Amino acid sequence: MAHDTREQQTANSEQQWPKEGYAWAVLGILTLTFAVATLDRLVLSLLIEPIKHDLLLSDFQLSLLQGLSFVIFYVLMGIPAGYVADRFPRKYLIAVGATFWSIMTASCSLAGTFVQLFIARIGVGVGEGTLSPGAYSLIADYFKPARLARAFSIFQLGAYLGIGVAYIAGAAVLSALAHLSLRSIPIIGAMSLWQLTFLIVSAPGFLMALLMAFAVREPERKHAQHAVPSADGAKDVNFWAFLAQSFWLLFGTLGAAAMLGLVGYGVISWTPSFFVRQFHWRIADIGFAYGAIIFLVGGAGSLIGGVLADILSKRGESANLMWVSIVSIAATTGFCIAYPLSTTEQTALAALCGATFFMSLPSSVAPTFLQLVTPNRLRGRVAAIHVTLISLLGAAGGPMAVAAATDFVFHDPAKIRYAIAVVSAVGGPISLALSILSYVQYRRFLRRG
Repeated sequence: MAHDTREQQTANSEQQWPKEGYAWAVLGILTLTFAVATLDRLVLSLLIEPIKHDLLLSDFQLSLLQGLSFVIFYVLMGIPAGYVADRFPRKYLIAVGATFWSIMTASCSLAGTFVQLFIARIGVGVGEGTLSPGAYSLIADYFKPARLARAFSIFQLGAYLGIGVAYIAGAAVLSALAHLSLRSIPIIGAMSLWQLTFLIVSAPGFLMALLMAFAVREPERKHAQHAVPSADGAKDVNFWAFLAQSFWLLFGTLGAAAMLGLVGYGVISWTPSFFVRQFHWRIADIGFAYGAIIFLVGGAGSLIGGVLADILSKRGESANLMWVSIVSIAATTGFCIAYPLSTTEQTALAALCGATFFMSLPSSVAPTFLQLVTPNRLRGRVAAIHVTLISLLGAAGGPMAVAAATDFVFHDPAKIRYAIAVVSAVGGPISLALSILSYVQYRRFLRRG
């Protein structure tokens, strides 16, 4: 009876989905917005060495700028932003967030001390803090469940586009403006090249805010395909009841994504410095090389992962798509350990390509799971929890873990290679174990549903 009811609900809502062409156009806007948010957040990674030199900072202080400063907003405002996404037009939430994070990215260019830059980076955290809860919920209401994994893989492509552009554009700015005297910049006056880079990359966010506000229509909210019902069978389950009923499923899914984020952000944040310190590359050179790897290899992994997830879910139970995560996390762990321990530039780049590809492959799995099992009116808050955990353990924990190992364990910035390898060797297996737990719990969840 429950199965028939679900099929009837699906049939009744068949005509209520937005037109496919417009849905893909909105997804394009959301993907570009995600790319801009990622660009503004991660361009700092390319600028670590000049900032370290100008502001006389340690690796651990730099890790706070990369991670902790950025995630403070999530701790304070992530769940409230998710609540807003569940109750109010999501497009305006994203538009306001894009405007604010762009202003704060520009403010980074005015920073002259660690404290000033730290405060500005807190403001940049508004970006994904408002974007992800709103975007996850919007995508689930624009695309039918059968195409949700592919849609999320394209959205996640925005992250790799943003990281790639952050490195490539940052390298281009540094190369193009390297000959300028700091005092020759009109109106602004004396400004370091890393400060000018922040100012330039802040501009696209204002355009994305306008597109979100005026080009995107707010869709009708849909029911989740496999939403956890309340005790009396109603779909509008209480938020805390939903967390209690789905605890182990959420624990495995969110924990695996967060620990993979710890490894991923540790690698992404410190790769430019690794090549500068280990192989004596110029910042601009590693910016171009790593930006191309993330854009091409990471982007391909994200798209292929979405296609694989759709194919596997269509062959049987949708739990099959979790195998994308399990295999990818195992491969990612191996490549992330091998990459920093490579003795030549060529082998390091090859291993980095492998790590980037397999790290991006499961990027659509967790968002797809969460939207399939979460009642519509709870999606924003569950997405906020997802982003908060990835931010705390990934965006903050990854850079800090590598820096802490470099400063406090190895006591030598030149040994950053060992720090990256150790963090990968610890975080990767934990992520793999949690991913397997998620698979087991999701199969049980489907049998109950």
